[in-house]
Amino acid sequence: MLKMLLVAFLILLGNNLFDIIGNAELSTLIQTTIGDHNTLIMAYGLVIILGVTCMTYVLAAFQLHSLLFLWTQLFLILSQLSVCLLVLGSFFCWFSLSINPWMELGAVATLPMISLAGASFAMRIFDFNHPILRSLYNFFLLQIIPFLLLMIYQGYFADIGPE
Repeated sequence: MLKMLLVAFLILLGNNLFDIIGNAELSTLIQTTIGDHNTLIMAYGLVIILGVTCMTYVLAAFQLHSLLFLWTQLFLILSQLSVCLLVLGSFFCWFSLSINPWMELGAVATLPMISLAGASFAMRIFDFNHPILRSLYNFFLLQIIPFLLLMIYQGYFADIGPE
């Protein structure tokens, strides 16, 4: 149900966003908000991820297991949602606006995956049987495959090969 609502929201957002903001304006908007402040956004994101992961250690130290479970589950679900939104947003930007968000975002595109790694390690604190590598592997592929498809589609790998 939540996935269907999310897809419907993205479709409605895409139709309204394209009507309100044109293709060139959205590209410059992404470049000025994210592209120019890439280092600052990356630093704040890493501090927040580190703080949330350290909060997990604090909750484990005080043996607040019910709050620790809610905290780690929320952190894990929000991290997985951020990876999925990045992938859906990249497809939306490419197919409806012809903007390659992977080139515009730069290092900021790795923040959802870093937050997922932090959430997996936080979940490992609560449950030592949590499969860290399996959850990271699945979402890593979910993030890398659209990136490679967009790069191949745009022809970035056309010059690579034997001469």
